[in-house]
Amino acid sequence: MTEGTVGFGVGYGAGNQLPKAIGGAAQLDPQPTAIWYFGDLDIEGLQIAANAEAAAVRHGLPSVRPALPLYQALLSSGVRQSGKKALDDAMAWTATAWLDESLRSVAAAVLSAGTRIAQESVGHEALVSFPVWW
Repeated sequence: MTEGTVGFGVGYGAGNQLPKAIGGAAQLDPQPTAIWYFGDLDIEGLQIAANAEAAAVRHGLPSVRPALPLYQALLSSGVRQSGKKALDDAMAWTATAWLDESLRSVAAAVLSAGTRIAQESVGHEALVSFPVWW
């Protein structure tokens, strides 16, 4: 990359592989200046984000932050699926601590209701509607 250019990369994970693989970003030249994450809105997806954050810090990388517009789309139009164990309000609030305050209460309500929203419910149409999604 030439001086003065801005690089952009997208990484894909499979389930909980992101925390194990994120250290590889420390080998990029130039190293990332920001890391954005978008995953399922359930306890497991939020735990992946927290584990990725801890791994990024261990590798000297920037904080892993939520891709807020994507989570906003997920919460506004994503398909809620039942079948998860409902979390009590305190546990749901703690689990959603990584998210922005503007999304946290709605996300906590999803977990408290025993539902989840898979990231895949934000489809191509929604993704292309964002001029910049981070």
